[in-house]
This record gives sequence, C-alpha cells and structure tokens, in this order.
Amino acid sequence: TTAIQVPTPAPVPASAPVQKRIPSEPAEEECGPTKHTLPPLGENERALPCPQAWEQISKHPKFDDADIDQLCAEMKSKAKCSGHGPVIPVSDIDKLMSKLDQ
Repeated sequence: TTAIQVPTPAPVPASAPVQKRIPSEPAEEECGPTKHTLPPLGENERALPCPQAWEQISKHPKFDDADIDQLCAEMKSKAKCSGHGPVIPVSDIDKLMSKLDQ
C-alpha cells in the first residue's frame, strides 16, 4: 500500500490578530468612517474610548456600591461614534462620576 501524504498547512504567525466578539454586541466597524449606529461625536467634544472610560469610573471610591447593570446601561446610552470606534464624552463621564457620589 502507498501512504497518502497530506500537505501540512502553513503555520499562522503568532502576531496574526485573532478577532473575537460576542455575537450580540455590535462590531466595532459599525462605528467607523462608513457606518454610524451611534450618534456622532461633536466637533469640539472631548471623549475617551469606552475601555478607558470604564477604567476611570471603576477607580471611583464608591464603584463597588454601584449597580453595575445600571451603570453599563447608562454608559451605553452615552456612547458616541468617533469615526474610529465607540467613545464616551468626558462631560458624560464626569456626570456618571458625580452620580456615584450620591
């Protein structure tokens, strides 16, 4: 009998990006130069990408006492499109931080 040789697939470089997302979450491309599912960011409006906004809010002294589901819903409602991905305006981050003080 003759052995069948199956070609070995080329290895994927370690630096190759692996894209994972939860299907129920919008793809970041939906908030890019061509698609806007979020309201656009104002011309002179300062904003932070969502991960940095969350990091800032999570450092608040009363963060552990907050209703995380409600906080997430509020942040989601404040999200805007920068043309490069979802962001939260700094003014809205400040309001959320003040709300945690109450």
